[in-house]
Amino acid sequence: MKKVLIFLCGIILFFCMAGKASATALLVQTNDIWSYNGLTIQPYEALSQSGVSFDKITHSQFNTWDLSSYCFLYLVGSAEDTHNFDTYIDMNRVENYVDNGGLALIHYADWSGDYTDIGPGGVDGTHRATNTGNINPMFAGDPLFNNVTDASIDNWGSTAHGYLTHLPGNADILITDDLGNPIYARYHYGQGQVWITTMTLEWGNADHDLLFNEINLAANCCTPVPEPSTMLLLGVGFVGLLGYGRQQFVNCG
Repeated sequence: MKKVLIFLCGIILFFCMAGKASATALLVQTNDIWSYNGLTIQPYEALSQSGVSFDKITHSQFNTWDLSSYCFLYLVGSAEDTHNFDTYIDMNRVENYVDNGGLALIHYADWSGDYTDIGPGGVDGTHRATNTGNINPMFAGDPLFNNVTDASIDNWGSTAHGYLTHLPGNADILITDDLGNPIYARYHYGQGQVWITTMTLEWGNADHDLLFNEINLAANCCTPVPEPSTMLLLGVGFVGLLGYGRQQFVNCG
């Protein structure tokens, strides 16, 4: 009987796996990022050029999309997609995803006003255009800054469209504006992490090293680990024997 039960659970598990995403990243983007002097790179272009497999959905699809097997989320909330981010992104879903070990990349560069609830844990922001980015000397050796200098993140037209507020106490501030306000930060949330910025990384003044470094780091910070969700639903005691791989963030920075 025990062997029969294991066999039946395996069949159910096979069909559950068949419906799971196999891509590394989920890109949430409805509109193309605005063009700046023809130098803008779209998020889907950056992911493709980095060799990262991804699924692309619109913001309106996000709240019903299965997030469970993606290594990281890439949430676009800049310019034309700010309204879509604010309207459709359920931050509770993002928080649950990260809390369970996921990684969320959040790019939010609005035109004006205050930004509310743009990151897990109640992170907000305030509009303030700046053309200066200063790398925190404590993180100068971070892989995020390979081939990146203070000079290379200045004069993008607008290096950042605002700064982050209400960051948690464990946040690492990697880049600040000319007044010392945080414009790129990382922080732990539950078992996962959030990498959030108000910078226009997709502009980059033709120098997109910061964006490519971020994507490559995110892809390399994931590893498949057992997830016994089907077994828990069945209420059997074979969690250690059966399960399937889920992309989960591993702390690497």
